[in-house]
Amino acid sequence: MVDDAVLSTFQVPAVVDRAPLMVAISSGGAAPMLARRVRERLETLLDPSLGMLAALFGRHRERIREQLPELAARRRWFERMLDGRMDQSLGAGAAQAEEAFVGELERATSSSSGGR
Repeated sequence: MVDDAVLSTFQVPAVVDRAPLMVAISSGGAAPMLARRVRERLETLLDPSLGMLAALFGRHRERIREQLPELAARRRWFERMLDGRMDQSLGAGAAQAEEAFVGELERATSSSSGGR
């Protein structure tokens, strides 16, 4: 029984599922209602489209590393992508999001190879 601390040593975290992105919240069994409340708040804060964005990062992981081999440039690109660059595209559907994601990566590599 998960709900009976005396009979169980297993603790089930509260989970926010934005597959493949998963956020687990646990109080170590001390305050499961608090963990549930934190999960509820995170559910409203973490847009469902984060899963699609996480999947895009995963699918293109090697390409990102190849096209942006310098860590600082790659980090700047990731920050731009995470700061809302993809928001509209993610809402438009998977095909449009994929196209926009690849376009952002191509723009980043073409602009990082130029001179100053």
